[in-house]
Amino acid sequence: MPEEPRQRRGKKDGESAVKTKEELPINRTPVNQLRHAQARLVVARDRTADLHTAWRNQLFRLSLLVTLICLHALQSPTSSCISDIKDFNAMLSSEEGGSGKPIRGFEVIRLLFGETFCELLGVITAFLLTYFLALCRGAPQSLDHWTYIVSSALVPMQLGFFFHSKHLGCL
Repeated sequence: MPEEPRQRRGKKDGESAVKTKEELPINRTPVNQLRHAQARLVVARDRTADLHTAWRNQLFRLSLLVTLICLHALQSPTSSCISDIKDFNAMLSSEEGGSGKPIRGFEVIRLLFGETFCELLGVITAFLLTYFLALCRGAPQSLDHWTYIVSSALVPMQLGFFFHSKHLGCL
């Protein structure tokens, strides 16, 4: 049984590959071409807007996760600094005739702030970006909104403080 020759895709039996002038659409006037191009641009713009909205929503969900990670990163040095201060105060109170003064009040706040400044800037930056993206969910905001500008300005500061800070402990 001889095999029949395989037919190319898109071709039907007896169909000509070249269309004649009678088969071409008649309404190829410049005005109709312009309307057709305008309709395609509107569809492309709508698709782009939908894609942009989906991207911003995904960034918002991701920024919530980043904010939680920044809060977790802030918790570790804070708890270790508080532990160091408590150990120092316990050591002073256990010594007989302690010559030092226990750390209390504003000195504790100053030590905590100095130890966790980079992490605190990270939390503030993440919160501002999350707030910016939350504002964008209803109506898209441009990048000249104050939350985006402040968070962008905090990033170099945070990097500078990170590289110029001592990581030797709270005391």
